[in-house]
Amino acid sequence: MKPSRPHAGSLASCCALAAWAGLASASLVPPRSGRHPALEGTSPKNAALPRGRHGGAPGRAKGPYAGVDRQSPVAVGKAFIRASFTYDTATQGSTNPATVRSAIWCTPSLRARMLASLPQGSPGGQWMKWSAYKATTTVAVRWAPDPGAPAETTRAAYESYDVTVTAHGEHGWTGTPDYYVIWLTFSRTGAKAPWEVANFEVQPWLGPKGYK
Repeated sequence: MKPSRPHAGSLASCCALAAWAGLASASLVPPRSGRHPALEGTSPKNAALPRGRHGGAPGRAKGPYAGVDRQSPVAVGKAFIRASFTYDTATQGSTNPATVRSAIWCTPSLRARMLASLPQGSPGGQWMKWSAYKATTTVAVRWAPDPGAPAETTRAAYESYDVTVTAHGEHGWTGTPDYYVIWLTFSRTGAKAPWEVANFEVQPWLGPKGYK
């Protein structure tokens, strides 16, 4: 059956979530150097998604916020999730560049946590397999309202999504899709200010065929 909302701050520990791993206990203070070694060549200001090559990641937008209604928490959430799970293993060595791209959609405090807790070392077995095929990913995001979520206010909103991440590689290779349920908490500084992601909760699940 589809998972229910987990406790705040809980994270699934699998390869596709490596970009978000450890945030629940991460410091809110960015690295003292102001620059994480894994961020070389990346920047939240240059946050366009990697160009797809195998029917995978979409091409570059004209700007990181292009085409997204930032007055809609649902739209901001979809953009955040797509940025978080869009990978190109031929040009990236890990999920860290995706974390940098997704951080532009977040509040300053969450952004600091994300950039301060980027994983180092091996990117993991799943990434290595995808890399062998020079794979990119497609990310399907479906808004799935949670009837148990708190009501939206002027400065706080709560949305949930069903997410499917699929790797596509050379010679027509396609990996087994990964399915997630993602709950996002949003905040903004005023009624006319853009929504930002303030917190997230993630659970893997079996996908549509997993319903019982």
